[in-house]
Amino acid sequence: MITVKKHGRSFYHKIIGEPELLAKAGTTFAPLANPMMKTKLIRTPMEVLTGIDRKTILPVFHFETFRKWMKKNV
Repeated sequence: MITVKKHGRSFYHKIIGEPELLAKAGTTFAPLANPMMKTKLIRTPMEVLTGIDRKTILPVFHFETFRKWMKKNV
């Protein structure tokens, strides 16, 4: 069994283990990230690097954060 102590965390666990970082990046780059995540050119290497199946339906990022939306709508 491969141990984290010996080999460190895998790239997959580094990415998936940081949902706040993913959310910030996704929000910042939403206009680019959303269309890119639908292309085979991106999804295939993503599958190899992260282990996330290319057929997985990923959440859509929104450019406007919930906090910004709340400030405008409440």
